[in-house]
Amino acid sequence: MSEKTPAIQVEGLTVRAGEKYLLKDIGFELHSGDVLGLIGETGSGKTVLIDAIGRNTAPGLSMKADKLCCFIDGKETDLLQKKEDELAATVWGKKMTFILSNARSRFSPIMTVGEQFINILKSNQDMTDKQAAQKVQEMFSLVQMPDPKQNMNNYPHELSGGMIQRVEIAIALAMSPQFLLADEPTMGLDVTVQRQILDLMDGLFKKSRSSVILATRDLGIAANYCNKVLVLYNGEIVEFSDVQSFFENPRHPYSRYLLEIAFVSNDKNPKAKQRVFRSQKDMGMNGCFCSGSCERAQEECLTKHPQIHLFSDGSFVRCGRY
Repeated sequence: MSEKTPAIQVEGLTVRAGEKYLLKDIGFELHSGDVLGLIGETGSGKTVLIDAIGRNTAPGLSMKADKLCCFIDGKETDLLQKKEDELAATVWGKKMTFILSNARSRFSPIMTVGEQFINILKSNQDMTDKQAAQKVQEMFSLVQMPDPKQNMNNYPHELSGGMIQRVEIAIALAMSPQFLLADEPTMGLDVTVQRQILDLMDGLFKKSRSSVILATRDLGIAANYCNKVLVLYNGEIVEFSDVQSFFENPRHPYSRYLLEIAFVSNDKNPKAKQRVFRSQKDMGMNGCFCSGSCERAQEECLTKHPQIHLFSDGSFVRCGRY
């Protein structure tokens, strides 16, 4: 065990939809103050992983894990053993908050966003209506919400996608959580506002030593706001490392592919974004999914599914060539 204060531990996490694996044998550890960037293309499993860690999986999915725990105020809390009402009473909102990409679906259409925000504050913190209303205005100002007082009185359908996303972010930050699980939290915001909010979140969580899991397809966000990176492909981890090592020396060929298509201009390399790996339907079959594109591939890569190789610094890669 690391000497650092543990925050989240995951071992053997698997999520299925019927016979289809959405996540397979996920395992990693975060420490207090870590900001983990979940990297992967659409369909890689980022959203499912965030939901699973928060014990918030969609109906119809089955989840199992050897270990799924967080350390609340230094005390280990087994999330697998808690029922939904226990999670709602002691974990969700109070210690662990979520920012989801489909924020609008979280809000009731028959109440103003201000009323809903106030109710959330009062159910999790000891506040009067007046104190909660003032807190809502303060948080709306922090996330650059235009005319905070007026927008408190708007219904969700009266706000744009970017504005409703700011409401979601404001609610999450107002809880001062130990753990934040964020799925594309600034999607729908313009670049300037996105940076302002990410800077705000970065400052708040560094001060509180909160642990954050941030799913993003924007590698620039991962580079600037995360200290660790986890790369997913079709529900499996292919690489886990500190952010500097990932960007300077990615170990997995899929990681190198993601960096290439993110940062190489099409004008300079018109074929960069045309590169593809073997189809996701091949995952789970014998052989490495990127054996056809990897310059280090050997015959065994075509027939043997790669296992995790662990390095002394705690990072790891799913590759048989190490």
